[in-house]
Amino acid sequence: MIKDTTRLQKKLKSYSLMAGSMLAVSSVTEAQILHQNISDTTFVDSETGLSFDMNNDGITDFTFFLVKSGTAPSVNQFVDGFASAVDNEIAGSVGSNSYVYPLAMQAGDKIGADLEWQAYGSLFWVFGQHYSSGGGTPVQLGNWLGQQDKYAGLRIEVDEEKYYGWLRMSVDSFANEFTIKEYALQSIPDSAILAGDTDFISGVPNAILENRIKIVAFEKNVFITGPVGIQNGMEISVINMVGGVVKRLHTKEQQLHLQLTDLPDGIYLIAVEAEGIRMARKISIK
Repeated sequence: MIKDTTRLQKKLKSYSLMAGSMLAVSSVTEAQILHQNISDTTFVDSETGLSFDMNNDGITDFTFFLVKSGTAPSVNQFVDGFASAVDNEIAGSVGSNSYVYPLAMQAGDKIGADLEWQAYGSLFWVFGQHYSSGGGTPVQLGNWLGQQDKYAGLRIEVDEEKYYGWLRMSVDSFANEFTIKEYALQSIPDSAILAGDTDFISGVPNAILENRIKIVAFEKNVFITGPVGIQNGMEISVINMVGGVVKRLHTKEQQLHLQLTDLPDGIYLIAVEAEGIRMARKISIK
Protein backbone atom coordinates (compact mmCIF):
# COMPACT_ATOMS: atom_id res chain seq x y z
CA MET A 1 0.00 0.00 0.00
CA ILE A 2 1.57 3.28 -1.15
CA LYS A 3 1.65 6.07 1.39
CA ASP A 4 -0.61 9.12 1.44
CA THR A 5 0.41 10.55 4.79
CA THR A 6 -0.73 14.16 4.38
CA ARG A 7 -4.44 13.33 4.15
CA LEU A 8 -4.13 10.62 6.78
CA GLN A 9 -2.38 12.80 9.36
CA LYS A 10 -5.09 15.45 9.05
CA LYS A 11 -7.69 12.81 9.84
CA LEU A 12 -5.65 11.44 12.75
CA LYS A 13 -4.92 14.81 14.31
CA SER A 14 -7.79 14.60 16.80
CA TYR A 15 -6.59 11.20 17.92
CA SER A 16 -3.11 12.55 18.53
CA LEU A 17 -4.46 15.38 20.65
CA MET A 18 -6.79 13.04 22.49
CA ALA A 19 -3.93 10.68 23.24
CA GLY A 20 -1.77 13.54 24.40
CA SER A 21 -4.29 14.42 27.09
CA MET A 22 -4.07 10.88 28.48
CA LEU A 23 -0.28 10.56 28.62
CA ALA A 24 1.47 10.42 31.96
CA VAL A 25 5.26 10.56 32.08
CA SER A 26 6.86 8.18 34.57
CA SER A 27 7.94 10.14 37.64
CA VAL A 28 10.80 7.88 38.73
CA THR A 29 13.66 9.97 40.11
CA GLU A 30 16.54 10.15 37.64
CA ALA A 31 14.64 7.87 35.29
CA GLN A 32 16.49 6.84 32.17
CA ILE A 33 13.32 5.80 30.37
CA LEU A 34 10.51 8.07 29.17
CA HIS A 35 7.35 6.06 29.72
CA GLN A 36 3.92 7.00 28.33
CA ASN A 37 1.06 4.98 29.83
CA ILE A 38 -2.08 5.30 27.70
CA SER A 39 -5.57 4.27 28.71
CA ASP A 40 -6.13 1.31 26.38
CA THR A 41 -7.30 2.87 23.12
CA THR A 42 -8.95 0.63 20.51
CA PHE A 43 -9.40 1.64 16.87
CA VAL A 44 -12.02 -0.04 14.67
CA ASP A 45 -12.77 2.44 11.86
CA SER A 46 -10.78 2.84 8.65
CA GLU A 47 -8.12 5.55 8.75
CA THR A 48 -8.21 5.91 12.52
CA GLY A 49 -5.19 5.39 14.71
CA LEU A 50 -2.61 7.12 16.85
CA SER A 51 0.24 9.50 16.12
CA PHE A 52 2.73 9.57 18.99
CA ASP A 53 5.82 11.46 20.14
CA MET A 54 8.41 9.16 21.73
CA ASN A 55 10.68 11.79 23.32
CA ASN A 56 8.16 14.54 24.19
CA ASP A 57 9.77 17.13 21.92
CA GLY A 58 6.46 18.11 20.31
CA ILE A 59 7.26 16.31 17.04
CA THR A 60 5.33 13.22 15.96
CA ASP A 61 7.66 10.25 15.52
CA PHE A 62 5.36 7.41 14.41
CA THR A 63 1.76 6.78 13.34
CA PHE A 64 -0.08 3.44 13.55
CA PHE A 65 -3.52 3.15 11.94
CA LEU A 66 -6.21 1.02 10.26
CA VAL A 67 -7.11 0.85 6.57
CA LYS A 68 -10.22 -1.01 5.40
CA SER A 69 -11.83 -1.43 2.00
CA GLY A 70 -14.68 -3.50 0.59
CA THR A 71 -17.70 -5.01 2.30
CA ALA A 72 -18.07 -8.50 3.75
CA PRO A 73 -17.37 -11.10 2.59
CA SER A 74 -14.93 -9.33 0.22
CA VAL A 75 -12.66 -7.20 2.39
CA ASN A 76 -9.07 -5.98 2.50
CA GLN A 77 -7.95 -4.81 5.95
CA PHE A 78 -4.57 -3.55 7.20
CA VAL A 79 -3.01 -2.44 10.46
CA ASP A 80 -0.28 -0.17 9.11
CA GLY A 81 2.33 2.28 10.31
CA PHE A 82 4.84 4.86 9.18
CA ALA A 83 7.53 7.17 10.55
CA SER A 84 7.42 10.94 10.33
CA ALA A 85 11.17 11.21 9.71
CA VAL A 86 13.41 9.17 7.43
CA ASP A 87 15.76 8.36 10.33
CA ASN A 88 13.01 6.83 12.49
CA GLU A 89 12.90 3.05 12.11
CA ILE A 90 11.11 -0.10 13.22
CA ALA A 91 12.44 -3.58 14.00
CA GLY A 92 11.26 -6.00 11.33
CA SER A 93 11.96 -7.75 8.06
CA VAL A 94 11.28 -7.05 4.40
CA GLY A 95 9.06 -9.51 2.55
CA SER A 96 9.36 -10.62 -1.06
CA ASN A 97 6.62 -8.10 -1.88
CA SER A 98 8.84 -5.27 -0.52
CA TYR A 99 6.55 -4.66 2.47
CA VAL A 100 8.16 -4.23 5.90
CA TYR A 101 6.69 -6.60 8.51
CA PRO A 102 7.40 -5.39 12.07
CA LEU A 103 8.37 -7.93 14.72
CA ALA A 104 5.88 -8.84 17.48
CA MET A 105 8.24 -9.05 20.45
CA GLN A 106 7.83 -10.60 23.90
CA ALA A 107 8.24 -8.81 27.23
CA GLY A 108 11.92 -8.82 28.14
CA ASP A 109 13.21 -9.07 24.56
CA LYS A 110 16.24 -6.87 23.97
CA ILE A 111 15.71 -3.92 21.61
CA GLY A 112 19.02 -2.56 20.37
CA ALA A 113 21.42 -2.19 17.48
CA ASP A 114 21.63 -5.94 16.82
CA LEU A 115 18.06 -6.11 15.49
CA GLU A 116 17.21 -5.70 11.82
CA TRP A 117 15.99 -2.10 11.46
CA GLN A 118 13.78 -0.85 8.64
CA ALA A 119 13.35 2.76 7.59
CA TYR A 120 10.08 4.10 6.22
CA GLY A 121 10.12 4.17 2.44
CA SER A 122 7.40 4.28 -0.21
CA LEU A 123 5.20 1.62 1.43
CA PHE A 124 3.47 1.59 4.79
CA TRP A 125 4.76 -0.86 7.39
CA VAL A 126 2.33 -3.80 7.65
CA PHE A 127 1.64 -5.16 11.12
CA GLY A 128 -1.12 -7.33 9.72
CA GLN A 129 -3.22 -7.76 6.57
CA HIS A 130 -6.38 -9.80 6.05
CA TYR A 131 -7.72 -10.10 2.49
CA SER A 132 -10.76 -12.13 1.54
CA SER A 133 -12.35 -12.25 -1.90
CA GLY A 134 -15.47 -13.92 -0.55
CA GLY A 135 -14.39 -17.44 -1.43
CA GLY A 136 -11.46 -19.71 -0.74
CA THR A 137 -8.76 -19.23 1.85
CA PRO A 138 -8.16 -15.62 2.94
CA VAL A 139 -4.70 -14.09 2.52
CA GLN A 140 -3.18 -13.18 5.87
CA LEU A 141 0.19 -11.44 6.15
CA GLY A 142 2.27 -9.92 8.94
CA ASN A 143 3.52 -10.95 12.36
CA TRP A 144 0.83 -9.27 14.44
CA LEU A 145 -2.46 -10.96 13.51
CA GLY A 146 -4.04 -12.38 16.67
CA GLN A 147 -1.21 -11.11 18.89
CA GLN A 148 -2.07 -9.76 22.34
CA ASP A 149 0.16 -7.48 24.42
CA LYS A 150 3.21 -7.75 22.18
CA TYR A 151 5.88 -5.11 21.63
CA ALA A 152 7.05 -3.23 18.54
CA GLY A 153 10.74 -2.24 18.60
CA LEU A 154 11.25 1.41 17.63
CA ARG A 155 14.29 3.59 16.98
CA ILE A 156 14.50 7.35 16.50
CA GLU A 157 17.44 9.59 15.66
CA VAL A 158 18.04 12.95 17.36
CA ASP A 159 21.16 15.00 16.63
CA GLU A 160 22.73 12.00 14.86
CA GLU A 161 22.29 9.75 17.91
CA LYS A 162 20.07 6.65 18.06
CA TYR A 163 17.46 6.08 20.78
CA TYR A 164 15.62 2.79 21.28
CA GLY A 165 12.08 2.25 22.48
CA TRP A 166 9.01 0.03 22.37
CA LEU A 167 5.23 0.21 21.99
CA ARG A 168 2.82 -2.35 23.45
CA MET A 169 -0.34 -3.17 21.53
CA SER A 170 -2.76 -5.91 20.49
CA VAL A 171 -4.13 -6.76 17.03
CA ASP A 172 -7.11 -9.00 16.33
CA SER A 173 -6.90 -11.99 13.97
CA PHE A 174 -8.42 -10.19 10.97
CA ALA A 175 -6.76 -6.75 11.11
CA ASN A 176 -10.23 -5.48 11.93
CA GLU A 177 -9.16 -3.60 15.06
CA PHE A 178 -6.11 -2.89 17.21
CA THR A 179 -5.42 -1.48 20.67
CA ILE A 180 -2.49 0.70 21.75
CA LYS A 181 -1.60 0.56 25.45
CA GLU A 182 1.75 2.20 26.27
CA TYR A 183 5.18 3.05 24.93
CA ALA A 184 8.61 3.96 26.24
CA LEU A 185 11.96 5.34 25.07
CA GLN A 186 15.46 4.81 26.49
CA SER A 187 16.81 8.35 27.06
CA ILE A 188 20.47 7.27 26.89
CA PRO A 189 21.65 7.31 23.25
CA ASP A 190 22.85 4.08 21.66
CA SER A 191 21.67 2.08 24.71
CA ALA A 192 19.36 -0.91 24.39
CA ILE A 193 16.02 -1.22 26.16
CA LEU A 194 14.11 -4.36 27.11
CA ALA A 195 10.55 -4.68 25.83
CA GLY A 196 8.23 -3.68 28.66
CA ASP A 197 10.93 -1.94 30.70
CA THR A 198 9.64 1.29 32.27
CA ASP A 199 12.67 1.95 34.50
CA PHE A 200 10.82 1.29 37.75
CA ILE A 201 13.50 0.65 40.37
CA SER A 202 12.56 -0.98 43.67
CA GLY A 203 15.04 -0.22 46.44
CA VAL A 204 12.46 -0.20 49.25
CA PRO A 205 9.24 -2.13 49.71
CA ASN A 206 6.80 -1.10 47.01
CA ALA A 207 3.98 -2.64 45.04
CA ILE A 208 3.01 -2.14 41.45
CA LEU A 209 -0.37 -3.28 40.21
CA GLU A 210 -0.79 -3.64 36.47
CA ASN A 211 -3.17 -5.98 34.72
CA ARG A 212 -3.82 -7.67 38.09
CA ILE A 213 -0.21 -8.76 38.64
CA LYS A 214 1.72 -7.42 41.65
CA ILE A 215 5.49 -7.30 42.09
CA VAL A 216 7.12 -6.30 45.38
CA ALA A 217 10.92 -6.14 45.61
CA PHE A 218 13.08 -5.60 48.69
CA GLU A 219 16.83 -6.24 48.75
CA LYS A 220 17.19 -9.69 47.11
CA ASN A 221 13.62 -10.81 47.70
CA VAL A 222 10.88 -10.54 45.09
CA PHE A 223 7.23 -11.23 45.91
CA ILE A 224 4.94 -11.90 42.95
CA THR A 225 1.14 -12.16 43.10
CA GLY A 226 -0.75 -13.40 40.06
CA PRO A 227 -4.33 -12.73 38.93
CA VAL A 228 -7.21 -13.76 41.17
CA GLY A 229 -8.51 -17.22 40.28
CA ILE A 230 -5.30 -18.25 38.52
CA GLN A 231 -5.58 -21.74 36.99
CA ASN A 232 -2.55 -22.32 34.79
CA GLY A 233 0.11 -20.84 37.02
CA MET A 234 2.74 -18.22 36.25
CA GLU A 235 5.81 -18.20 33.99
CA ILE A 236 8.51 -16.01 35.52
CA SER A 237 11.80 -14.87 33.96
CA VAL A 238 14.62 -12.88 35.53
CA ILE A 239 16.58 -11.02 32.86
CA ASN A 240 19.83 -9.09 33.22
CA MET A 241 20.52 -5.76 31.55
CA VAL A 242 22.22 -7.32 28.53
CA GLY A 243 19.13 -9.37 27.75
CA GLY A 244 20.25 -12.70 29.21
CA VAL A 245 17.71 -14.85 31.05
CA VAL A 246 19.39 -15.78 34.35
CA LYS A 247 16.38 -17.53 35.90
CA ARG A 248 13.22 -19.04 34.46
CA LEU A 249 10.59 -20.89 36.45
CA HIS A 250 6.95 -21.95 36.51
CA THR A 251 4.70 -21.97 39.55
CA LYS A 252 1.12 -23.14 39.92
CA GLU A 253 0.68 -20.95 42.97
CA GLN A 254 -0.89 -17.50 42.88
CA GLN A 255 1.85 -16.10 45.11
CA LEU A 256 5.60 -16.67 44.97
CA HIS A 257 8.52 -15.55 47.12
CA LEU A 258 11.52 -15.49 44.79
CA GLN A 259 14.95 -15.26 46.44
CA LEU A 260 17.76 -13.84 44.29
CA THR A 261 20.60 -14.29 46.78
CA ASP A 262 22.62 -16.22 44.19
CA LEU A 263 22.67 -13.29 41.77
CA PRO A 264 25.18 -10.42 41.76
CA ASP A 265 24.00 -6.99 42.86
CA GLY A 266 22.53 -5.03 40.00
CA ILE A 267 19.45 -4.20 37.98
CA TYR A 268 17.23 -6.92 36.55
CA LEU A 269 13.94 -7.19 34.72
CA ILE A 270 11.24 -9.44 36.17
CA ALA A 271 8.92 -10.67 33.38
CA VAL A 272 5.72 -12.46 34.43
CA GLU A 273 3.06 -14.16 32.31
CA ALA A 274 -0.14 -15.53 33.83
CA GLU A 275 -3.53 -16.30 32.28
CA GLY A 276 -2.57 -14.46 29.09
CA ILE A 277 -1.55 -11.36 31.06
CA ARG A 278 2.05 -10.14 30.76
CA MET A 279 4.01 -7.71 32.87
CA ALA A 280 7.65 -6.63 33.03
CA ARG A 281 9.23 -4.51 35.76
CA LYS A 282 12.79 -3.46 36.49
CA ILE A 283 14.17 -3.99 40.00
CA SER A 284 17.44 -3.20 41.75
CA ILE A 285 18.87 -5.84 44.10
CA LYS A 286 21.72 -5.51 46.58
